[in-house]
Amino acid sequence: MEIVVISVAALALFLAALHGWGRLVARAAGQTPPDSWAFTALIGMVTWGAIGGPLNVFGLARGPALDAMIVLGLLPTAWFLFGAARGVPGVTHIVRACLGPNRNRLIDWLPRLIVWSATLHAIATLLPTDRFNFVDDLQKYAPQPYQMLAAGTLGGNPFDNLGLHSLGLQAYFQAFLLNHAPYVYVNGFDTVLCLLLAGLMLDDLGRRAGVGVVVRCLAVVTLVWINPQYVNTSSVYSSTVCMVGMAYAAVMLGEALAAGAIRATAAWAVLLGATGAILTALKITMTPYALAFIVLFLAAGLARREQWRGTALASAGALLGGAAVLQPWLFTYPHSYVTLLLGNLGRAREKISQASAANNLFEQAAPAKHAHAEGILGKLRLLFSSDTTYFGHHFLEYGIIAVAALALALLALRALLSRRRAGNGAYLAVAVAAGISGALYFLAIPYVFPVPHKGFRYLAPLLVVLLPLCALSYLGGVARPGLGVADSRRHTLRSTAVVALLALVTAMFTERYVARVVQLNHHRSMYSNPTPEWVTAYLHKLFSPNTRAAIRGVQARTRPGEGILARISMPVHLDFERNPIHTIPDPGYSLLWLKVSVDQGPEELLRTLRETGIGYVLWEYNGVGVFSNTRLPENPERVFGDVPQWQRVAGFNRQLVTLARTHQVLFDNGRVMLIRLTPPA
Repeated sequence: MEIVVISVAALALFLAALHGWGRLVARAAGQTPPDSWAFTALIGMVTWGAIGGPLNVFGLARGPALDAMIVLGLLPTAWFLFGAARGVPGVTHIVRACLGPNRNRLIDWLPRLIVWSATLHAIATLLPTDRFNFVDDLQKYAPQPYQMLAAGTLGGNPFDNLGLHSLGLQAYFQAFLLNHAPYVYVNGFDTVLCLLLAGLMLDDLGRRAGVGVVVRCLAVVTLVWINPQYVNTSSVYSSTVCMVGMAYAAVMLGEALAAGAIRATAAWAVLLGATGAILTALKITMTPYALAFIVLFLAAGLARREQWRGTALASAGALLGGAAVLQPWLFTYPHSYVTLLLGNLGRAREKISQASAANNLFEQAAPAKHAHAEGILGKLRLLFSSDTTYFGHHFLEYGIIAVAALALALLALRALLSRRRAGNGAYLAVAVAAGISGALYFLAIPYVFPVPHKGFRYLAPLLVVLLPLCALSYLGGVARPGLGVADSRRHTLRSTAVVALLALVTAMFTERYVARVVQLNHHRSMYSNPTPEWVTAYLHKLFSPNTRAAIRGVQARTRPGEGILARISMPVHLDFERNPIHTIPDPGYSLLWLKVSVDQGPEELLRTLRETGIGYVLWEYNGVGVFSNTRLPENPERVFGDVPQWQRVAGFNRQLVTLARTHQVLFDNGRVMLIRLTPPA
């Protein structure tokens, strides 16, 4: 109970800091802070992401800087709350935003109560947890925030492919929490804070549009119910909250366009572009949706001749906001993009294509018939088949979500084009942009991802919120007065159809949601992959104090300040302040990118290590979590994908063996060795 209370207090602290930054930025842009405190907090989150780029470029993203950002956010929140308590005019709307316009009706609180209940359940069952993907999480994602806190940047490790699969925003946001808590609390950002903000913002969007409480309840239930396919600590609900934030910013932009407010148009356009950039930086695979949403939404504005000037201004503002956020983050990873600019495009394409085709260890059990579908019709039939994905659902269930969202988008487009006045067309434009973008991306899964069930995993942040977002936006666009709604009977029919649609989707995912709740209660995990008992025991051992003490003991044999290349199962136990730590989670990719040959001797690898300032190699050559030559799976092609990546992993292991024979071995217990690289003569 004590942990739950502390976690709730920490959550309130982060929300207050984000809210303070959001209010501060809104005032600085000359805009009244939104009534939705969740959307205001989203503005603060986007602001933190924008600040994080320059901090990482200049090596300033350390713990004190992150703490200073939290304190600076708390100050305006405290000031506004103090003003509200004293009854200062213009500040009391904070209280109204928390209570809602129908504060005397308890039923209007139901959507928020559902979201808060799901959040509290996540806090009670996931904080803390030691159930992780011991390959992706512990070797790839976990070291990144600790590296940033120690070095001030995420871009100092050329052996990590960060900058290609993600720009590091997830690790950056996680670092705010991990600066004061152990890694077992990492879910506090994505699965707790972002789920809360996404649900509350979704309800506020519907409330603002005048959508009834029944539809809003079903919308947030659908968000919580749909399986997010949680397989590692990369972005899930953090991407979802950005999608809802883009929709909310688009509504504000559309209403500013309709009112002819130039300054407001520019401000909300910049926020729309910046939020889309944050979504892209969190997960590169969400880039097509972010671009398509912004383009389609602005195209809906161009459909009205009287708004073309404002739409041109909005387009420029969105482009400016996106570029301002993305550019510093791109500069954070020169080891990736400089190589690309110097003519390594062929290697980059090979690397990216292999990354798309690669499978991890747990995907060996995926049905082979899902791996390939021949022809256009074959690919489409797979997306709407009753075949079971590896994560426990049918393809058809997600296909229904995409088709339903597309249908609502087409209905919204018809209503949008039939209106002579702008009215509340902003909601209709959001439904059009979200539904068409999401559905088209869904249909492209077999073409973008060679293994379709992997595509469902990457699109999970989109699929969990796509239908409720389109439903609320569509009803919000056609239900308000002055927009030519034919009669109340037609509106009732539309609302009933949307309720039935949301109820159908909720029913499809109910059985799996109940299983997830049971899993949370008994195993303190929402990990979608099956977790055998030996994996559970192995993870408990990795997180034990004895393992941490043993790893720190080996590190104590090194000289402080000299770099370490760590190829071990649990690099987060290392002291990142004592030594610069470089992890190499995907050697099959990194060595290709760095032009290090694995077919010859270790001379190229040794030269690269020395150029990076690495003096030691800490290698777990006989462990479960690291693919050593003695631990390669029986069918490495199936594990690593139909690519020669596993051959480079084996070659890398052989080069480390050669280094151990030609250099000083300071420690070797039959499982882990520490190699001291002899300085060149």
